[in-house]
Amino acid sequence: MQAGKQDQLVYFESPTPTNTEGEAGTTWVDASGNSPRTPDYALVITERGNEAFEAARLNSVRSIRCMVRYRADVETEWRVEWEGDKYNITAVDRSNRRAGELWITAELLGAT
Repeated sequence: MQAGKQDQLVYFESPTPTNTEGEAGTTWVDASGNSPRTPDYALVITERGNEAFEAARLNSVRSIRCMVRYRADVETEWRVEWEGDKYNITAVDRSNRRAGELWITAELLGAT
């Protein structure tokens, strides 16, 4: 566990389906059900952005990898907030759970 390097605050959010006047939607809430939200401390590693030209449009994908203290409830349907940006979780690596580590890969679409 690299606790001394976990100096970034991240917030995990889970989707909650909503129905407002017959309109289905999604609200994002603190994944632990806390109000106010409770952060996790993380080691965040930013990865190089990938740029792809698709239908004459430039799409930029910014990825991060972060390591938090192990928790068994994190799902790929969740998202993580870091420095005010929301990232969709694309992978959850539980292989270091014995060491107390959970590694997450997440992408922010449309970043420039």
